[in-house]
Amino acid sequence: MIRRCFKLLLLLVLVLAMSAQANMLTNGDFNTGDLSGWWSWIPMAPDQGVTIETAYTYDFTPNVMLWSNVAGDWARIGQDTVIGENMPYTLSCVYNVASTTDSVGIGVKYLDDGWGEIGWEWIVLSDTGVQWLTYSGDFTTVPETAHIEITFQVGDLSTAYFDDIVLVPEPATIALMALGGLTILRKRK
Repeated sequence: MIRRCFKLLLLLVLVLAMSAQANMLTNGDFNTGDLSGWWSWIPMAPDQGVTIETAYTYDFTPNVMLWSNVAGDWARIGQDTVIGENMPYTLSCVYNVASTTDSVGIGVKYLDDGWGEIGWEWIVLSDTGVQWLTYSGDFTTVPETAHIEITFQVGDLSTAYFDDIVLVPEPATIALMALGGLTILRKRK
């Protein structure tokens, strides 16, 4: 019986470890050709915009272009997702910033179970010229986090392209949880 439980737990750990690498965001590669899964905020249209771009691409597939021809409010896209508190995650994307200001970035907003804001971070993405760069950053959610809002934003006469946006739990955390579960089961034996 214990051996069977051990095998079932090991199988569960493997399934969890594989699913931990699944992207928590919808349509992060924009290969649907639209903004499915994303919300957008364009406060100063027609001087700002969000479009799917197919001519200037990173990997010959669609990406999203955000642009602003005015100083002031920011054009943005984002997604909200359920997430755990005090947990490490990795956020990554490829991007190209075609501007001379530091008005392009990624916002990470932590929300409680009533959708109240309890913390935030801002990641500045600098001018890249004509090349695509990769951003990858780790963060740990604050206590009482139940949801997270990830936004990609441009303002102040800027243009930016984003593709392959991925949010995943940190694999080391899943591995440690699995190891702890196996240790407990082994001690019971």
